[in-house]
Amino acid sequence: MYFNSFPKVFYSSTGKLNDEKLCTHILKRVAIKDSLEDDMTLMEDHLVKENETPEVIAHKHFGSTQYHWVLLMTNNITDRYFQWPLTTPQFEAFLIDKYGSGIDNAHHYEIVQTSGPTSSLDDSHLIHVDATTLGGTLITNREYEQREQDRKRKIKLLAPGLLPAFVGEFKKLMISSNTA
Repeated sequence: MYFNSFPKVFYSSTGKLNDEKLCTHILKRVAIKDSLEDDMTLMEDHLVKENETPEVIAHKHFGSTQYHWVLLMTNNITDRYFQWPLTTPQFEAFLIDKYGSGIDNAHHYEIVQTSGPTSSLDDSHLIHVDATTLGGTLITNREYEQREQDRKRKIKLLAPGLLPAFVGEFKKLMISSNTA
């Protein structure tokens, strides 16, 4: 369904005119306006659970796995393998692959900022400092990567009633961008 909306182009893998074939232009893109991403009436918060894939969430939320691309697009996820939260076994394998035996070594140190907010849900109130800073808290590689996974778990879901309009607008934009 997703790629059916993409424009078609003639393409030659050899560069010869008589060798062209009609192909789907998979590099064509449209984007969601930033104002729509932040509109609370259009989107609702969702915390991705263990083993939840975009297809599973799309089925639960929209009633069909075929709309997984809407979920990815509305969350600006272009790489579902590196921008989607890992399962626990995948996360453990990732840590070993990236850090080896240094999983619990220092990633960085941080302190609470002295001006502005002194707490936040997303750790934005924390400042990275060097190891010699008085009061600096050690953050291990594991803790740092776990925070990154936790950030990826927080996604937004388009209100189900807006799905037909969203899909229709996507198709319209893809067709109108066919000349670009």
